[in-house]
Amino acid sequence: MPDSGSGSVIVGTAGHVDHGKSSLVRALTGIDPDRLVEEKRRGLTIELGFAPVSVDRGPRIELVDVPGHEDFMRTMLAGASGIDRLLLVVAADEGPMPQTLEHLDVAELLGIRRGVVALSKIDRVDADWQGLVLDAVREELQRFGSDSDWPILPISVLTGEGLEALREALIETASEVVERPKTDLFRLPIDRSFTIPGAGTVVTGSVWSGSVARGEAVQLLPSGGRARVRGIQRFGTDVETVGPASRCALSLAGLPLERVESGDMVVSDSGWRAVRRFGARIRLLPAAVEGLDHADRVRLYHGTSETLARVLLQDGGTLAPGESAAAVLVTRDPIPLRVRDRFVLRRVSPMRTIGGGRVAELAPTRRWRASATSWMRLLDAKPDEATEIAVRLAAGQGIDRSALALHTGFPVNPDEGPGNAVVLSDRLFATDIVDEAREAVLESIRNAHAGSPRQPGVPLESVRSMGADRYASPLLEEVLRVLESEGRVVREGPLVRIPDHRPRLTDAEEEAKIAVYGALAGGGLAPPSPARIEEAHGLDRALLHDLLRLLEREGRVVSLTPQLFLTTEQVECLREGAMRVLADSVPASPAAFGSEFNLSRREVIPLLEYLDRTGVTRRTGSGRVASDQPQE
Repeated sequence: MPDSGSGSVIVGTAGHVDHGKSSLVRALTGIDPDRLVEEKRRGLTIELGFAPVSVDRGPRIELVDVPGHEDFMRTMLAGASGIDRLLLVVAADEGPMPQTLEHLDVAELLGIRRGVVALSKIDRVDADWQGLVLDAVREELQRFGSDSDWPILPISVLTGEGLEALREALIETASEVVERPKTDLFRLPIDRSFTIPGAGTVVTGSVWSGSVARGEAVQLLPSGGRARVRGIQRFGTDVETVGPASRCALSLAGLPLERVESGDMVVSDSGWRAVRRFGARIRLLPAAVEGLDHADRVRLYHGTSETLARVLLQDGGTLAPGESAAAVLVTRDPIPLRVRDRFVLRRVSPMRTIGGGRVAELAPTRRWRASATSWMRLLDAKPDEATEIAVRLAAGQGIDRSALALHTGFPVNPDEGPGNAVVLSDRLFATDIVDEAREAVLESIRNAHAGSPRQPGVPLESVRSMGADRYASPLLEEVLRVLESEGRVVREGPLVRIPDHRPRLTDAEEEAKIAVYGALAGGGLAPPSPARIEEAHGLDRALLHDLLRLLEREGRVVSLTPQLFLTTEQVECLREGAMRVLADSVPASPAAFGSEFNLSRREVIPLLEYLDRTGVTRRTGSGRVASDQPQE
């Protein structure tokens, strides 16, 4: 099978219905882009049509013929997303019409700033009228500013006049397009899906970024279906791989057609996520009839998907026509997004294009307004600076290194990070965030000591949970490791403390500690339970718990069970008495131990279980023996 070859440029047609877009595509390519019977019957394009332009130099040119009729605006938007250049078709006998202007608005919103104008049907007008229409077209192109100098080629499909000049202009504008890197993250918005006997589920679309190869695993977002690429075709030719800016069909193994949903996107990297909330810089068209209020609902178009969204403006007011602002958009349906993605906004009713925007943040925090200025800087930044800003915006949660390209909008090498970042468990953190986390952890430990001075340390899990809402666990673990290596904290088992911290008791607590120890020491091998001590001495339960643990850490008390504490002297007496019972090497029953200690069976059983656990005795079928006695 042949390979996919060199780079491609996707050129999308645009213009008012019945201005001759499909006829022009047919004249340039020899392919009829109107595939459906209904399209041929009605004489207008309903679905997207695709055809390659035969060129003798430069990149391949692939035409996307989109509908011009208002009723099929969603299909037009699906086709316009991902194109590199525009082929604007304006009929010389009518001039720019409503859909012409709306298509130009969409092109501007999607960042398509260069193109070629085909002034069609010149066989129907005289030179004077043609000149008037040319002036009108140039005036409309002024919206593109310094990029408004588009070639305008008078053509006639009927006579063939101007077609070769138009082809040359397309080759010239295509050669200006910077080829997208094949090593970027792969994604393809699906514009059609169907089944073919022997091939299974087939999806078609334009590759937005990256490349995919036959046999590669892919997933569909947001629906979540997974599949393997069984085969790839480009305009009827089998290929092994397909790269960016290419029209293709993917045959997907292991994926039933019903799992493919309208607006799905094919991706091959596990880092992609579909989100329902994202930050963006939005802009209203100067021609928008009215402003956009905070929390207004709109229709949002991204790739081949359409969903409802609510727009939350940074200042909470109203965005006027022609103005830009930072905003958070909350969508009805999840969308697989990447920073720098463009989208179009239309009114819910009446349906008209009002503006669009660029994705700036994939996971805005609740206090997102304070970060919005950084979003705007990121969108205007070059790759290195964008990476630094993205890592800083991620704050204590960091960015997974493999997903860095999603958060910056630039293809990046996941093995390289910015110079001012720290890599922890494959997550990137800004160095000042690491410093901030270190001080925050120290402060939390100090505060815990101040709040619980009787405690010898702070449980590690408590330290982790204190910062879990602000800092990712890899960062907290690294901070604790560094603090310990610097001698700023001390780990003792499951506890951590500041080096000079020691448990402190008030005078009253010291007296209570003496009383607790005395109660245990005076009880022999059947001392009072914590509940009885608490009641007898009028102690607070939390205080009693702390005092018992403190005595245990000092080596003066041993916890046999949560309800049974012995002094170390009593434990030694217990061991000595047990060895006396076992002196004749005969297995001893609980009653024998009870007789030795003058305890009931209920009192002696916990003591025997402690002796078993600590290796003094061993339980057999005939009774207990010394642990070093041979097995029966």
